[in-house]
Amino acid sequence: MYKRAYELAWALALLSALAIAQAGPRITGVEPSTTSSGATLTVMGENLNERSLEGIMLFKEGATHPLRIMKKEGTAVTVQVPKVAPAKYSLALKIQGVTYTEPVEVTVE
Repeated sequence: MYKRAYELAWALALLSALAIAQAGPRITGVEPSTTSSGATLTVMGENLNERSLEGIMLFKEGATHPLRIMKKEGTAVTVQVPKVAPAKYSLALKIQGVTYTEPVEVTVE
């Protein structure tokens, strides 16, 4: 009986994660793709105004750097780049406490 409850809990967790990934916020692009610390970026995507979206970050080698959200709309978010080392970073979304790396990159010079 406990095994069945455990399997059901795992199935529900997996379905929840898939639902968030499919219907939740996602990044499709960024402008400009090359920037500097302190500059602003426009992050484009889908469902970016959902309450489940807790933040947008730069991600590199396991480290995340939160971007300050200045303006948030459904398909675009204006963010400010923090002071970070020059490098190529992936963009990541924090949704319900989990960080998801997106296939969109930004170069900070």
